[in-house]
Amino acid sequence: MAKKRKARAKTPANAANSTERHRVQLEKFDLASRLAESLYTTPPARRLGFMQELIRGAREGEAPKVREVLTCPVFLFPDRDRTALFIRGCPDAYKTIAEAANAYCRTFWGASVIDVVKGLTPEPETGEVFEMSLAA
Repeated sequence: MAKKRKARAKTPANAANSTERHRVQLEKFDLASRLAESLYTTPPARRLGFMQELIRGAREGEAPKVREVLTCPVFLFPDRDRTALFIRGCPDAYKTIAEAANAYCRTFWGASVIDVVKGLTPEPETGEVFEMSLAA
């Protein structure tokens, strides 16, 4: 165990030292960028539906990579000086996909995106009213 720790201290398993980790990290950044671009190129009237489907897929386990992106601290709490995290040429008001998902979850679920996609928060009420028959 101590031998492994020494080896890791000498050569950490990060994107700078591992081609596999570097590839995984590039894929995650690419997915985050493509999702944000999809969100902001969707007509404003359809963005809530886009976000609803994104959250549903991540929450139900259909999209584990999307779940990783939405819960990644780098995207959720971005350094505004790291311009690579944002769509090129976009207004400063644009958010990363994780920030946008977090805002959506806070508004409609009353919880963080992390709690929502990990299933730690119950489904919000839909506001639908169902008729009940009173059979005697």
